[in-house]
Amino acid sequence: MQKIVQSKWFAPLSLLIVILIGAYLRFTGINWDQNFHLHPDERFLTMVETSISSVDYYREYFDTDVSSLNPHNVIDNNGNQTFPFFVYGTFPIILVRYVAELINQTSYSEINIVGRYLSGIFDVGTIILTFLIARKIFNSKRIGLLAASFYAFAPLPIQISHFFIVDNFTTFFAMLAILFAVRVMKFEQTRSIQLDDNESWRFLIKNWDGFANYALFALALGLATASKINAVAVAILLPLGVLLSNYQSSISLKNKRIQIVFRNLIIAGLLSFLFFRIFQPYAFSGPGIFNFSFNEKWLNNIKELQALSSGLSNYPPSLQWTRRSILFPLKNMLFWGIGPVQGFLAVAGLAMMLVRVLRGDWNKYGLLLLWNLFYISWQATRWNPTMRYFLLVYPTMAITAGWTVFEIGKRFLNKKCTSQTIKYFRWVTFGLILITTFLWGY
Repeated sequence: MQKIVQSKWFAPLSLLIVILIGAYLRFTGINWDQNFHLHPDERFLTMVETSISSVDYYREYFDTDVSSLNPHNVIDNNGNQTFPFFVYGTFPIILVRYVAELINQTSYSEINIVGRYLSGIFDVGTIILTFLIARKIFNSKRIGLLAASFYAFAPLPIQISHFFIVDNFTTFFAMLAILFAVRVMKFEQTRSIQLDDNESWRFLIKNWDGFANYALFALALGLATASKINAVAVAILLPLGVLLSNYQSSISLKNKRIQIVFRNLIIAGLLSFLFFRIFQPYAFSGPGIFNFSFNEKWLNNIKELQALSSGLSNYPPSLQWTRRSILFPLKNMLFWGIGPVQGFLAVAGLAMMLVRVLRGDWNKYGLLLLWNLFYISWQATRWNPTMRYFLLVYPTMAITAGWTVFEIGKRFLNKKCTSQTIKYFRWVTFGLILITTFLWGY
């Protein structure tokens, strides 16, 4: 068995199997409601999709007041706005519309199925990103495989993949941004600047090593926020990754490395805003791409959404959250959304990582730990902590759970068992963990 695991084909073949099982779970029963449109958010988005249409020229795409892709421009027979309230990200909506037109599936009972398939495809992509992030952080394909398996078998991502809503698009691009944040962190840990201290500022023009990861982070962040605005929280991970790469070093703008990093962060911030401008065009007034003033209708919709979800209004869906404790959404996520086995391992892993970080090992565990704790705390303390609002930590919690399994095996079993016992116990334990996790998702 050990020879099989160490084979160069083990990791890619195992990942392929995980992807195929994950795809099966996501695409089986894709028309689960038999065209009765039972999901309320999906039904609304389907109505929007059948009312908008593609544009002929890029100038029309950025012209907020006339674009046929802008839901606010849909007018009913009485001359009123059909969709005066629209707060979803426009990138998934536009993508689904263009794909549906390409394959001629734009009717009311067709385009929602197109959206469901795309939702599932993006979530299969998230399985792959979960593997890549775990492998990059821990330099271990085995942890990456287990993390990808945990995410592939988690119940809530499987369920969400059967809905045409924007969440899986958002999660994919958020994880893509996290991957590049990790790559930036790893690169900055090894960056060396060989320059004369008296060299002029022109060195900033010549030194662009590692900038591609900053730019790709910006692209992923722009697409994530253009899918769902709350993904803007991912923006903190790029400066955090840079800070953790050399957290013991003093920060001085006289330092050449700090100057390069500071330049990269500024440009990445500007690029992410530009990409948001491109992929969420109707958040801006237009009519041209270089008009960066925000659209008042979009801003008012966001403010109205905040009021409706704050508990300060009598909006019926918000009333269900009255007297819910902070433990209620956590129980939902750990038991129903992730599953009890993975949930226990993830929580144990967070505790173990916290101990490591408090002992000074920020470089390896800081980014993953802080993201999980920050995002979970933020969502759990909101008035309406809906389960799918936690989706941006499901892949990172899967990574934490995957690391926990290997860490427990490495740290504790070696002290109590003989070598042969360890081998058998590990394989039996891994098998039971994967089987129970799969069955819970299935």
